[in-house]
Amino acid sequence: ALGDFLHEDAVAATLKTTREAAFRRYRLGQWTGTADSWLGWGMWEKCRHPDGRELPEDGAAICLAFDGSASGDSTALVGCTIPEDPDELPHVFIVGLWEAPADDPRWRVPRAEVDGMIDAAVERWDVRELAADPWGWRTELEEWSKRHGGIVVEWNTAHAGRMAPATDRAYAAISEQRLTHDGNELAAVHMTNAVAKRSPMGDLITKDKRGSSRKIDAAVAVIVAHDRAAWHKANPRKRRRGVAFA
Repeated sequence: ALGDFLHEDAVAATLKTTREAAFRRYRLGQWTGTADSWLGWGMWEKCRHPDGRELPEDGAAICLAFDGSASGDSTALVGCTIPEDPDELPHVFIVGLWEAPADDPRWRVPRAEVDGMIDAAVERWDVRELAADPWGWRTELEEWSKRHGGIVVEWNTAHAGRMAPATDRAYAAISEQRLTHDGNELAAVHMTNAVAKRSPMGDLITKDKRGSSRKIDAAVAVIVAHDRAAWHKANPRKRRRGVAFA
């Protein structure tokens, strides 16, 4: 059908935002053994910053994304730069990642440590937005908003209408290597653990099964941080015009 009623440019455009396994299954009629994996093998590693860059320079414009839990899971705070240079790629980096030890069922997220990390990040960088999932952390979100001038935005990661488009955009950026990351090994595990779930609005990521010990919180935060940084890049702050008086 290619070149007949299927147009090459349309197929190429679809490939950019469609997982390889899903594309091969639904577009090419090929069955694969990794149909549920969100990212193909090696895709995330190829986006690692070539200089081993970990954190952006102090004062850099960034967005933060927070995906938290109370216990038994993990909590992630991820940043993404907002490049001013059109030739510079956004850079994703781990600010904080807290995960329950396998041998400690009574572990709880160190909320005071998370709170301090938020304050330190806002002090170190020019944080344009902190997009945070409110589940289990609503009190903290209110406090962060009071302390940091209203940069906190509630982002419900269970809302498919927001997450599906953001997931598609992140997938396209990763597949085309239009972002870099810091090479954090634990975050890479979270990216590998993420499986794709189809929805009417696009792909979502989820665990491989309910109650799985395979964490994906950093992957969720990467998607949100990248999406919000892209939005702020497309909608830059309006510069104040100075007036001189003679």
